[in-house]
Amino acid sequence: MSTTHPVQPARHGRPHQPVEQRHRSAWVVPTIIGLAFGGWSLYLAQDNGVDAGVAALRGLVAWVVMGVVCFLIGRRQRWMQAESQAIAYGVVFGMAMGYLINLGGHGWLRSSLMGLAFGLAMAATTFYFSYARRH
Repeated sequence: MSTTHPVQPARHGRPHQPVEQRHRSAWVVPTIIGLAFGGWSLYLAQDNGVDAGVAALRGLVAWVVMGVVCFLIGRRQRWMQAESQAIAYGVVFGMAMGYLINLGGHGWLRSSLMGLAFGLAMAATTFYFSYARRH
C-alpha cells in the first residue's frame, strides 16, 4: 500500500486576486528620466555633426530604452536586496554616462573608464542609502 495520496487537479474556476492599482509615478518617473536621457543624447549627437534625422532617431531609441529599463528596475527594487539594487543602478547609470560621453566625441577608452567611475559612484551611493533605510 502506498503512503502517497493522489494530487488534486487544479481548479480553473477560481476567482483571481484583485490586481494592485499602479501608481502614476510608476510610469511618470521613468518617462521623465528617459525623456531627459533621450534629449541629452539627441543634443550631443546633433552637436557632433550627426544628421538631424539620425540624431532624432538616436534620441528616440535612447528615450525608450532608458524609460523601459528604469521602469523595470523600479518595479523590482522593492524586492531586491541592497546589494542587488546598488549593482542594478550602478550598471545602468554607468552605461548611460559612458554612452553620453561617447556621444560627446570622446574615445571608447575614456568613455568606458568614465562610465565605470560613474557606475561605481552610483552603486556606492545607492548601497549606502538603501542599506541605511533598511537597517
